[in-house]
Amino acid sequence: MLGLDWAASACGLLGCVLVGSGYKYGWLLYAVASGINGYIGFHSGYMGMAVGALIYCLLELRGYWRAHRS
Repeated sequence: MLGLDWAASACGLLGCVLVGSGYKYGWLLYAVASGINGYIGFHSGYMGMAVGALIYCLLELRGYWRAHRS
């Protein structure tokens, strides 16, 4: 698992910068970060973390979809 947490953090931080700068692809990086966190949670046996990350992932994909439409 070492490295996946760093990848998720990097995707999340870069996604934050991109969304703040007005780039819609930041939402996709957020979704990737949440997907990685969900995988880590599921693999570690933390179902609350896995379910929460899945919900965040869906919300971030919704954010990308809304940004893509406009």
